[in-house]
Amino acid sequence: GVNRSAEDLACWKQRDPVRRLRDALFEQRYMTEEAYAALEARVHLQVETAWRVALDGDPPPARALGDFVYARRRCP
Repeated sequence: GVNRSAEDLACWKQRDPVRRLRDALFEQRYMTEEAYAALEARVHLQVETAWRVALDGDPPPARALGDFVYARRRCP
């Protein structure tokens, strides 16, 4: 939804940490294309499952609106 130039988008895609890690793993031969594809499929399934659970479940109560938004105070 953000209006960016093609050059700006290409620059940010080069800085993508997931892609950079994947490329480094391939370069150092720590992971194969097949292993990465299997990992990506497992992650996709986990995300899809979590998404379905969230959509099919009841919405959280209104009192939970602020949960996990602010850090707890560390000092009394």
